[in-house]
Amino acid sequence: MSEEPSNSVQSASEQIFSQIEQDMEAGRVRDVWVGIRKELAEGGSEAVRTYLASEYQTRKAMVQNALNELSNQLEEIA
Repeated sequence: MSEEPSNSVQSASEQIFSQIEQDMEAGRVRDVWVGIRKELAEGGSEAVRTYLASEYQTRKAMVQNALNELSNQLEEIA
């Protein structure tokens, strides 16, 4: 017995992903969504997990850099 999802399930999933993408505005959230979709199609759930962990680290670093910059600017003013 095959572990592969049936074509109708794949088609339904594809339709859901496509509809969500169409409804999203361009931007970071949509970029992440497209990345998730790509990773799921190419590597399955483990690839999605790895992708999301990487995105989390990237976003966390961006926030930390912004906080550091703001802190530096505040120190210069004080």
